[in-house]
Amino acid sequence: MAFLTHKLRIFNDGHVEHWPTLWRVNHDKTLWRPNLPEVFPFSPAHFTDFTRQYQLLEKQLNKSMLNSKWHNLHLGGNDGNDATAFNNHQGFEMDDDPRVDYVNGKNLGAPNPKQAALCCGGTLLAQKYIQDDWLYCEYIDGNKPAPTLKYVLDHPWLYFDAVTVRGNSSGGITIGKFPQGDGSRVYILLLAKQPIRIHLSKVSKVGYGNTPDPYRYP
Repeated sequence: MAFLTHKLRIFNDGHVEHWPTLWRVNHDKTLWRPNLPEVFPFSPAHFTDFTRQYQLLEKQLNKSMLNSKWHNLHLGGNDGNDATAFNNHQGFEMDDDPRVDYVNGKNLGAPNPKQAALCCGGTLLAQKYIQDDWLYCEYIDGNKPAPTLKYVLDHPWLYFDAVTVRGNSSGGITIGKFPQGDGSRVYILLLAKQPIRIHLSKVSKVGYGNTPDPYRYP
């Protein structure tokens, strides 16, 4: 836990970190993908190995989620019929291409699934630098050992809520939770293996110390 003072974060153990410049990924302006995941890919597009350490870490973030529901959160899909947002053609339950699931102890010895470099609307991003109208943001480096759960929770720009977008009775847009959480928030690691960027037109700057609700629209 930390509190903010003069753009610094002072933690309970006494160490101090600078509060980064934060941005929020904008939600869709129109309902062009109703009842679908509201995902935004980073550039360059790539996949990162979803190793044992990272699988177990993400499940810790989603501690109340059933293991079977977590498995379904990372399906790879066959011909796009059951692909999920985060592991298209690189996740679980792919015909003739099994991937290891360490949370459920399935397909041990098979290759790792891979996670796409993307996020959802409402995601909080920490600025590394800006170049040519692109925001380069912090991420969990999949080339390195996984951080601790405490470190990730202390740095809320290293994971994000998995959200969907749908219409409402007033003709507007409502942001919803992924169904695998059974009503609880569903968290995904912001995982990449090389520097990632998103165009400034897709984000809005956040005031120091603020962590906006990802389910607030717009």
